[in-house]
Amino acid sequence: MLSFGIIDSIIQEPLGGAHRNTDKIIAAVGKAVHHALNELSVLDSKALITQRQSKYLNMGKKGIQ
Repeated sequence: MLSFGIIDSIIQEPLGGAHRNTDKIIAAVGKAVHHALNELSVLDSKALITQRQSKYLNMGKKGIQ
């Protein structure tokens, strides 16, 4: 899904799976969301809309060559 542009990143699970260390996975998800919001918060609304449109219009094209 990453190579097709469907997802932006992968959050690594703790050893043994997320269900075995919920505190660690919650922290990892929080960090990923915080990072994504920081990246998006610098964009004005027009740039954000353009970026989103481009992402969805090009979804799946990255992996096809």
